[in-house]
Amino acid sequence: YTLRTLFPYTTLFRSGKEFTITKDIDEKGNIKFQGIYWTVKNDGEPLKKGDLVRVTGIEGNKLVIAKA
Repeated sequence: YTLRTLFPYTTLFRSGKEFTITKDIDEKGNIKFQGIYWTVKNDGEPLKKGDLVRVTGIEGNKLVIAKA
């Protein structure tokens, strides 16, 4: 098995997908992204509802995000 087979969203997130968050996130939080609930890790300054963020990576089953 490859990571792509086990976790098909990997290639999508590598592209630096950007989206607007719907709640404040300091270090970690849960968000709904593309219809799926994810645990996210903030890799930067605290985020506020309405901020544009970019997926910068994946750590285990968490999306790593930062302000775009």
